[in-house]
Amino acid sequence: MLKIRTAQMRAMERAVAAEFAEQIATHLFEFAPQHCRALGRARVVSIARDGIARARACGFERRGEVQLFVDLVFLFGSAFDSDPQYHWLHRFLDDSQSDAAARADALHAAAMDYIEKVAGLDRAAYREAMARAQQLDFDRLAPDMDAQAMGMRYFRHVSPAKLGYVGEPALSALIAHAAASAQKLGASSGASTFRLAALMFVLGHGVLEDAQYPWVADLLADGEGMSADERIARIPSRAFAYLRAAMRGAEG
Repeated sequence: MLKIRTAQMRAMERAVAAEFAEQIATHLFEFAPQHCRALGRARVVSIARDGIARARACGFERRGEVQLFVDLVFLFGSAFDSDPQYHWLHRFLDDSQSDAAARADALHAAAMDYIEKVAGLDRAAYREAMARAQQLDFDRLAPDMDAQAMGMRYFRHVSPAKLGYVGEPALSALIAHAAASAQKLGASSGASTFRLAALMFVLGHGVLEDAQYPWVADLLADGEGMSADERIARIPSRAFAYLRAAMRGAEG
């Protein structure tokens, strides 16, 4: 009898968890409709489920707290909680602090401060930054370029507000992460490191494995006979096409 009751309780818990993920997914379709439509319902539910688990690992249990965490996943990338660009948010995710509600309030305030000062509440500054991001011809980069120096110049050009807010040490760490990722993929050129760093600057340092951007992993996996550097070189044009579509959707 005890085993039957235990099995029933587990089934009920699974059903409640599944319903919560569906509710969060529905919210995400309202929060980021264009992005979610491109992903499809099943993938959005999967991302929501993962975000719920990670929010709870940070000590967030209430619906509003969990929803905030998942919103930040969509704003800053699925790995925002370890991204050096968002180091100023990380202290609010520490579950060693007992008051989760206070941490969630502080997390929300910090995120809104960043959005106001960097992206603009009307996203005008973000749209201008994305326009500047596309001014560089990514197809004509010198393979032996200095990715660190070029990366910092590019970040300063694209969004001086973000550079000032985040700080050069954090963005230098982002470039180092891009270099390690390029090496892991088998790429050897400075241009590959720079291309990955530029992608991570916009979509987060976990973009290569982020379920929100499956086309990145597809581009890196596809291309029989192509080198890792050649695969990486295909990413910027696809990324900018995605960003243009996303901005059109936000404006519509």
